[in-house]
Amino acid sequence: MDNNLIINKDKSAIIEFINRRCKKTTLKTKEYFCGIPVTNQYKYLGSWFNQKLTLDTHISYMTKKINFIRSHLSSALYNTSLEFRKSLWQMFVIPSFEFGLPIYNFEEAKGKREAFGRLLRNSFRVLLD
Repeated sequence: MDNNLIINKDKSAIIEFINRRCKKTTLKTKEYFCGIPVTNQYKYLGSWFNQKLTLDTHISYMTKKINFIRSHLSSALYNTSLEFRKSLWQMFVIPSFEFGLPIYNFEEAKGKREAFGRLLRNSFRVLLD
């Protein structure tokens, strides 16, 4: 059925979701299917998804983002109160963790769920140091 939906190929990608134990995929990454690139990870509405729907990709992204925020706010962090640092943490860091909740709820591995929680707790410490 034709619904006149136009897909912007510059803002789209194809990701093949596979079983966590599966090692082979049908589609090859870095190739194109109908003009849309095939990838093994994708950011959608702030959540980072990989082919196996694990937290690994989102945790990696969050670690980089926390370090980026820390480096860019370092001068402001040294001369501010704890309350202001907490406000910055709630404004810049917490929303990114909330975007990871759909993947967190789907994650079956207890260790990865614990790593996600540990990263959240440590993210505040990073802004304090």
